[in-house]
Amino acid sequence: MKKIVLLACIVFTTIGTTDAQRRNRQQMDPAQRVEQIIKNLDEKLNLSDEQEQKIKTLYEEFFNQKISREQRKVKKQELDEAVKALLTEEQKEVFGQMDKKKRKE
Repeated sequence: MKKIVLLACIVFTTIGTTDAQRRNRQQMDPAQRVEQIIKNLDEKLNLSDEQEQKIKTLYEEFFNQKISREQRKVKKQELDEAVKALLTEEQKEVFGQMDKKKRKE
């Protein structure tokens, strides 16, 4: 009986934590999402100031569009290509690895 109660507590705790993380992600406005993305990209790609500003502009435009889910996928691919055009060869390789890792998740 104790094992069942313990298992139930673990399950409810896990579900609560996961739900809280999902709600927090949904509450970010476009500007917050852009800042988070730019911070992550800068940490991993070591962007120059010019690259950072141009990429930030691209992401701001992307997140401020009112488009359907189907269109968003196409626009995201276009965004990724535009970002890659601003990167060095080394940065493109890391960016590609980041994208592959994200798709697996």
